[in-house]
Amino acid sequence: MTTPYQKANIPEEIPLLFTKAWNQYNASFIASLFTKDADFVNVTGLRFRNKERIFKAHDYGLKVIFNHSSMKLISTDVKMLSDDIAIVHARTSISEQTDDITERPLAHPRHQQFTFVAQKTDKHWLCCAAHNTEVIEGMETFKRNEDGSYSTVNYKKYGKNKTDS
Repeated sequence: MTTPYQKANIPEEIPLLFTKAWNQYNASFIASLFTKDADFVNVTGLRFRNKERIFKAHDYGLKVIFNHSSMKLISTDVKMLSDDIAIVHARTSISEQTDDITERPLAHPRHQQFTFVAQKTDKHWLCCAAHNTEVIEGMETFKRNEDGSYSTVNYKKYGKNKTDS
């Protein structure tokens, strides 16, 4: 028997409930916010192609990588595409991510921008697609270094960007 989790009555509740589920380390609750055939793209670009895979990815992450973490919802913005389809943007931060070597929480929080594509089904809203992007303040893009590693770059710093954004 599955536990009945809180459902989103309006689109902007999806990131609120996602944050609540994260802070309870509850991957089943996270998965309950998605349709059966939903897609989730994580911060590194890995795509989880259905509710079961979304559950498994978050179950692993919340037990191993984020087992001491805390997510904070900073802002939410909704763009209605129709009466039953919405795009929900949510800015979040995560603190206390576990270090992979020492297994101690990292000192600095991370910041994310989520995009949820939400669909009204019966009485509730469910997410049919989500994308999580890391926000690195003051940076415009990534570059691939000669050794294969990545670093962030801000071209405005070097005067190469002549347009205002």
